[in-house]
Amino acid sequence: MSPGSHPYPFSALLAGHLVFAAGVTALALWGTAERFGLSIGALPWSVGALALPVVASEGVRRTTQPRIMGHANRVTLLRASIVAWVAAFGATTGTEDQMLWVTVAATAALALDGLDGWIARITDGASPYGAQLDMEFDAMLMLVLSWLALQWDQTGPWILVCGLARYAWIAAYAMLPWFRRPLPESFRRKAACVVGIMGLTLTIAPIPGSVVWGAAASAALAGSFAIDLVWLVRRRSHAL
Repeated sequence: MSPGSHPYPFSALLAGHLVFAAGVTALALWGTAERFGLSIGALPWSVGALALPVVASEGVRRTTQPRIMGHANRVTLLRASIVAWVAAFGATTGTEDQMLWVTVAATAALALDGLDGWIARITDGASPYGAQLDMEFDAMLMLVLSWLALQWDQTGPWILVCGLARYAWIAAYAMLPWFRRPLPESFRRKAACVVGIMGLTLTIAPIPGSVVWGAAASAALAGSFAIDLVWLVRRRSHAL
């Protein structure tokens, strides 16, 4: 057996970790349902937030065939449990107590986003699949937070641009061959993602200025996507 390998296939390891993440989410929902008025209807929101990023990352998993789970991916799935818990508030009215604790949870998820990348670097555990999974849960958190900002009347429908931009990009990627050109590495995307999540978190927080924070998040994300779109458009006639 090679160093770092595991007697179980990665698909089994992933399934086991996902079951654990789902269990953590279920316990969190059970423990907080009464306090926050969460009904059984919160369950589909959480299941979707946990499952969709994993499904969206499947193509990279099958292509790269990772062999070990790694501590960084475990932190990502812990963050996934938090994202799934936040998603459970998707049909709530947004009381001050709900806003406060969802803000705390979203802040914790953002902190873990930095932690899993740091762990991946110091353990030499970075992988294309881990990066993809991390990115998909970032996108899901932004979608959930932008929906809550609208659902809780913190901003107008324009805030959904933050949450839907990634999924519109995936749709274009699927339909337009020239959209599949690999983008150059850029720290700007990660910075825009962090600013976007921070801005959305402040948008749903029980503090003044929700529209301002939402506008800042929208500007950061829209600007980053626009730069990449212009780069692709300028090269759409070039051979891939």
